[in-house]
Amino acid sequence: MGIPVQATLFDGVITGSTTLAAEAVVQGVPTLLISKAERGFLTYLSDQSHFFHWKEDDVFDGRFGKMANAWMESMRSARLNGRTPVVDDTKMRLIELFGKPIA
Repeated sequence: MGIPVQATLFDGVITGSTTLAAEAVVQGVPTLLISKAERGFLTYLSDQSHFFHWKEDDVFDGRFGKMANAWMESMRSARLNGRTPVVDDTKMRLIELFGKPIA
């Protein structure tokens, strides 16, 4: 299993890689990209509510903290709205095979 697929196993991704960021965002994983990159496909990603892109040098003026908090809130919200790190189809298949987990 490659790293892009493994991104779905986590609540969120923080990365400097535009490729990993794109893979994670497309799969619905809240993603914080720290990069000055301005590639064309980032325009599409920037329209996604769970994508956060930090392009600045200064991380100490408070703006980065606000973005990081928004990213963490996105992870929390996704979890509360039913997104789990395990892909839903996989989860359903495991329940079919082994039954519901004991709470």
